[in-house]
Amino acid sequence: MLSLPPPARDSSSSVSKDEERGGKPVISMAEDEDTLRHLLILCYPAFLPALDNMDELSLTIRVAQKFELPCASSIMKYRLLALASTAPERAYALGWIIQSKEVVHLAAKESLARPLLDISPQPEFAQIPESAVFELLAYHRLCLRSVSSIATSLEWLRPASLPAAVLQWQNVADADNTGRCNCNSGLVSVILAGGVELWIKTWCKTYLETAVGELQSCVRGSTVKQFKTLRNAVVNNVGNCTTCKANCYEALDKISDLLVEQVERVITKTSLKHLSELVARPISRPP
Repeated sequence: MLSLPPPARDSSSSVSKDEERGGKPVISMAEDEDTLRHLLILCYPAFLPALDNMDELSLTIRVAQKFELPCASSIMKYRLLALASTAPERAYALGWIIQSKEVVHLAAKESLARPLLDISPQPEFAQIPESAVFELLAYHRLCLRSVSSIATSLEWLRPASLPAAVLQWQNVADADNTGRCNCNSGLVSVILAGGVELWIKTWCKTYLETAVGELQSCVRGSTVKQFKTLRNAVVNNVGNCTTCKANCYEALDKISDLLVEQVERVITKTSLKHLSELVARPISRPP
């Protein structure tokens, strides 16, 4: 710290580089009072700064890098993990700066809650390699492609996991039709896990397609649980069958739980595969 050259004097400053107060020299610094307070608190283990917003975190990380405080990285990491959902793109960049794969992974995943084109330049992007920003965009595109295939191929669904209300009525002796409806509403053939072919209600397949369509604007599992998606699939496709109308909401709720699990599984798999080598080289310290 003491080997660093002093900053150029600000002509508007009332303190000169050679000024003394109480017989002690005054060192002019570029950081403001709040930033230096956080820096000093980080050096004192009895207290921790609140750091409850991204602006404070960004400034503190920058000054900790400048004065080479590696012990601050773990504190910054946990604060970034806690705040990643509030500003995921900034958390992503700051995760790069402190070299935390955990922060980078979580922030990239949280950033999926917004459409790809809504990712705007962040002040911290200037402090990380351009390739890191391109990787985030590539990750978004890869996740979009991955979740888009969920509705076209249902081989991730196990036949035993489907609620009876979405299955075809079986006109065979000793068939267990508990919970099934024998109405003549539309059916569609699907291939499930293990290559098993089943006929399911059209409104169930429509829900899956509609829900996956919603994922194009917010690639998170919670998107497919939105009531609007469920309602549209039911109102437009159930028809006049009172039995289907009575059972469809509960059935679709179970299907949506399965879909949420699959979406999160695909995203997590994509994250681990695509981002595992992101934090591969150190970032130069800010001047």
